[in-house]
Amino acid sequence: MDMIVIVSSFILLYVNSVNDTDINECLNGSSGCAQVCHDTDGSFSCSCNDGYTLGSNGKSCTDINECDDNNGGCEHNCKNTIGSFECSCNTGYLASGHHCSDIDECSTSNGGCSDTCINTVGSYYCSCNTGYTLHQNGKTCQENNECLTNNGGCTQVCTNTAGSYNCSCNTGYYLSGNGKTCNDINECATNNGGCGQVCTNTVGSYTCSCHTGYTLNSNQKSCTDTVECNSNNGGCEDNCVNTAGSYYCTCNAGFSLNSDQRNCDNINECNQGNGGCEHTCTDTVGSFSCSCNSGYQLTAGGHCSDKNECNSNNGGCDHTCVNTVGSYVCQCNSSYTLSISDHHSCIDNNECNTNNGGCEHTCTNAPGSYTCSCNTGYSLDLDDRGCSPVCDDSCHHCITCDTPNSCTCINGWTGSNCCTDINECLTNNGGCAHNCTNYNGTYGCSCATGYTLSANGKSCTDNNECSSDDTNECNQICSNTPGSYVCYCNTGYELGLDDRTCVDTNECDENNGGCAHICSNTVGSYGCSCRTGYTLDTDNHACNDNDECSSQTDDCDHSCFNTNGSYVCDCNVGYVLDTDGSTCIDDDECSSNNGGCEQQCNNTVGSYTCNCITGYTLDDDGLGCSDHNECVTNSDACEQHCHNSHSSYYCTCMNGYRLDTDGRSCNEINECDLDTDLCEHVCSNTAGSYECSCNTGYQLGNNDHSCSDINECSSNSGGCNQVCVNSVGSYYCQCNNGYTLSSNNHTCIDNNECNTNNGGCEHICTNNAGSYECSCNTGYTLDLDNRGCSPVCDDSCHHCISCDSPNSCTCLNGWTGSNCCTDINECLTNNGGCAHNCTNYNGTYGCSCATGYTLSANGKSCTEINECSSDDTNECNQICSNTPGSYVCYCNTGYELGLDDRTCVDTIECNSNNGGCAQNCSNTVGSYQCLCKSGYTLDSDQHTCNDNDECASDTDDCDHSCFNTNGSYVCDCNVGYVLDTDGSTCTDDNECSRNNGGCQQTCINNNGSYTCACIQGYILDDDDHGCSDHDECVANTDACEQHCHNSNSSYYCTCDNGYRLNTDGRSCDDINECNTNNGGCDTTCTNTVGSYECSCNTGYELNNDLYNCDEINECDLDTDLCEHTCTNTAGSYKCSCNTGYQLGNNNHSCSDINECSSNSGGCNQVCVNSVGSYYCQCNNGYSLSSNNHTCNDNNECNTNNGGCEHTCTNTPGSYICSCNTGYTLDLDDRGCSPVCDDSCHHCTSCDSPNSCNCLNGWTGSNCCTEAVATAVVPINSL
Repeated sequence: MDMIVIVSSFILLYVNSVNDTDINECLNGSSGCAQVCHDTDGSFSCSCNDGYTLGSNGKSCTDINECDDNNGGCEHNCKNTIGSFECSCNTGYLASGHHCSDIDECSTSNGGCSDTCINTVGSYYCSCNTGYTLHQNGKTCQENNECLTNNGGCTQVCTNTAGSYNCSCNTGYYLSGNGKTCNDINECATNNGGCGQVCTNTVGSYTCSCHTGYTLNSNQKSCTDTVECNSNNGGCEDNCVNTAGSYYCTCNAGFSLNSDQRNCDNINECNQGNGGCEHTCTDTVGSFSCSCNSGYQLTAGGHCSDKNECNSNNGGCDHTCVNTVGSYVCQCNSSYTLSISDHHSCIDNNECNTNNGGCEHTCTNAPGSYTCSCNTGYSLDLDDRGCSPVCDDSCHHCITCDTPNSCTCINGWTGSNCCTDINECLTNNGGCAHNCTNYNGTYGCSCATGYTLSANGKSCTDNNECSSDDTNECNQICSNTPGSYVCYCNTGYELGLDDRTCVDTNECDENNGGCAHICSNTVGSYGCSCRTGYTLDTDNHACNDNDECSSQTDDCDHSCFNTNGSYVCDCNVGYVLDTDGSTCIDDDECSSNNGGCEQQCNNTVGSYTCNCITGYTLDDDGLGCSDHNECVTNSDACEQHCHNSHSSYYCTCMNGYRLDTDGRSCNEINECDLDTDLCEHVCSNTAGSYECSCNTGYQLGNNDHSCSDINECSSNSGGCNQVCVNSVGSYYCQCNNGYTLSSNNHTCIDNNECNTNNGGCEHICTNNAGSYECSCNTGYTLDLDNRGCSPVCDDSCHHCISCDSPNSCTCLNGWTGSNCCTDINECLTNNGGCAHNCTNYNGTYGCSCATGYTLSANGKSCTEINECSSDDTNECNQICSNTPGSYVCYCNTGYELGLDDRTCVDTIECNSNNGGCAQNCSNTVGSYQCLCKSGYTLDSDQHTCNDNDECASDTDDCDHSCFNTNGSYVCDCNVGYVLDTDGSTCTDDNECSRNNGGCQQTCINNNGSYTCACIQGYILDDDDHGCSDHDECVANTDACEQHCHNSNSSYYCTCDNGYRLNTDGRSCDDINECNTNNGGCDTTCTNTVGSYECSCNTGYELNNDLYNCDEINECDLDTDLCEHTCTNTAGSYKCSCNTGYQLGNNNHSCSDINECSSNSGGCNQVCVNSVGSYYCQCNNGYSLSSNNHTCNDNNECNTNNGGCEHTCTNTPGSYICSCNTGYTLDLDDRGCSPVCDDSCHHCTSCDSPNSCNCLNGWTGSNCCTEAVATAVVPINSL
């Protein structure tokens, strides 16, 4: 029998007297060591990890606080941790083991400073460029808004810009040369300010006004003539005549206009030329009458004629008797001579005896006349004297007939009678370059498609379709061809199916673009790149392995061995490769007790040295460190002030100075450059301070910073002749209306308005100092606009339309009579044209219609009123039917007319025979409907009700079986179910409620049945009722999330790598690898379930090693949003714009700079802005000079004399025409017409000065002499 005896820590095993065996307490967990257990023969011992000390019981371990001993060797801060400690540095320092060195914060992202970063010992500070102020966050530079202080010195508008500002002016002002002051723009000096008549300049603006008699339009610029006659007939007694800018009164015939120019006085016509009466004139009101002396008879026009002796027996004359006052004379017809003997007889003249009677060929005398005739082949001309050869011109193409039957044809015709068309196209194609088409008498040239006919009408010029967007459909390159064009694409593009559009060629689709590694397609090109560890070959396609070792781009401390796409490092004997795979580290003596150094231990190969941090000196024992005062031992360390501190010192500067980046020197602060001064205008820096001064035209305020304007006008009116206008920083002179500022800009010169367009006066213009006045010729009166002149007429009844000349009046419609005072009753003639009723009124009349009719637009005919078409006249509730002069009402089906014959009321159909409905009748407004009871459906006849078979239509609520009944149905259930109280639902019979359904463990009821189940850890037996234990891991009934391990009557769970088992023993929790060394990621580590992944900041992309980040060039990849130019920056990019554009607020888009907004773009007259540029234009009458800015006056007179018939005089921007003496300028202001004396009004035309053509019966230079009538007998009447 074996016997086991346990004694202390030994197990004595007696098995048939065999040898004793040692127990390893460290393996069976009986040692009780807290950390490290060391087995010994027959016993064991405990020890602790680094950073712990063994407790007095020999088993427990207590943490060592290394910081209690020499601050743990840390230069700044020591923090104890369980089992170790950590050194850290003060803010602004970088830890290197135990030592702390100053961090140059400016070397990383510029210290976060938006402008300038200045490093100091242990810290840094930010400063800003000129025009910016440091934000309270100490980093961001905020743009100074100079406009907030005294408006930036701007007179009017101050606009802040990045780092600066600029001044501009309100509408109506322009910026002066000092860039701040705004001077008033005299808008009236240019195109009269756009005013139709009078432009008045005001400070900062201008106003338009009109001459008297005009009204300013709503656009506040143009003027519309005021029709004064529309108001109280203009105050005229008779007739009011409106004129442009004025009006005048006229009087009816027989009246003259009173001196008040309004009333009309009776004219005594007899006082003026005896009223036109030849003998006696008698005046009447508004008229007069003529009478004759005894022996005369009154004729038309007030003339008196004597008794005509010729009326009796022709006065005894052989031919013609001519009556004279109190007598008569005899005259002979043409070709006869009066007998000298009796003065009554007439003798025939033989005209052929003198110059052949004027006949070209044959003259034949006849009594009292003669005739001319022509030789054979000639015909008598229309003058009955000349003879012309006869030709056949039946086709009307003969130009001249030179001899009989010898005709000259017009171009395009030939033959003896010019009737044969010449086909010009048969000879040299008619001179046409392409196509020649013959027409009757002419021909025409045309060109083939793609060509344009030249101005000579014959040659053809190729159309360059590429030069116009209307004809060029090419997407990129257009090449003109004779008569057409073809499209090409830039390199990297290929022509689309339409032969016009260019689409990008994806070079990477074919053979990876020839790239060895990575092919990146771009718009119009592509590029090859290589994976990390390779360099793109000079052919820009192949990838060559980078030999980091030979190129010394590796990070190996000692030895480097190149591999494809990378390299590996190795170390010399006595060194080991660090965890970074490149650094070689030796055995660091300083890692144990800091080598005994109080502060810093510097390890060397095979040795070490102790050092002290800055501000301390090494003690004589070579281990300890003592603080020293640098300010005492190094008096020149600080340029101005030195302050000692524990282990260090720091320097400061006096006011007006700033500490240099070396932390010692002091630099003088230029407050003017930093824009920290408060000077309004000019800042001058001084040592440690600054001084302010002002621009010309300003004076320094009492605060020695602000500047106020000097009012030059307060002293001697600024030297101005008339008006002095002070402006901010300057002043200028102005003149009163009627004066112009001279070239010295101070003196005012009177304008002679009469020199320009006669001052606008119709007749006489008289210049005055600063003004002028108009007057009229005799017989005319000055209009209300004080410029025009109107004739004077009598219009006592105010019905005169116009006064065309003095005392010459035309009546208004509806009035008649010599003075337009008699009303015309239009209704007396054809009822005035009225269809129904005509009513006469003074000066007019009106038509009206019978009831039920309305007057038409013509004011005469009557149209029957359709009362049904208007809600105002139609009172019908539903249907309206129009009748002549009235209307009647009807109702829709389902309605009946009410007692008022207008309103329609509903007919209740259900009151009669239930509306014909089988079950229910429901009345509706205007109709009715039949309804069925529940369980029935309305038939298609809309009256009968049919039973619904709910079971057949599946509209019942039965769970199982349905049986139809009239108007309803009943439900039944399958075996194992019972009908619920709702009569339709079938509920299960729960077998588990009786004897647990016979199940050993769990009974689960189902619809119409039940099943047995087992508790966790058991499976159901074959009889479906008993339960037996089972292997959860095999049956997959365990709750392990990942791995299951079965045990007796139970199981336990484990997890995959990257997971740790949760305290619930089943689920697996993800391990966050990012918490340790950032997961090895270069930038961002993102934990994932069971793993993790690295990502990069915006502007960077993950390297193929999935750890490091490579900077993205957004500009090359075309992922930027720049509208014009993209410049790549570290981790980002920035946009800029082409010349003529400025960057928008979104820092991507580019907007056009309006060059015209500043000094009008330097244009002399008109500046027109265009996208990305601008150009200058000139006003009418000017041409743009070669510098494309200045406008030169066009001398219109140099071309066709300006269109003037006589004299052309050039003026700035225009020209005027004038006429020679004896001529007057035509209404077109170009032509000249001769002037004739037509005082007697018998002149028909004026061919030259004082050379007048007279009406029949008048003669003389002015056609005022009555001609003596001479009887002429036509030749063909003899």
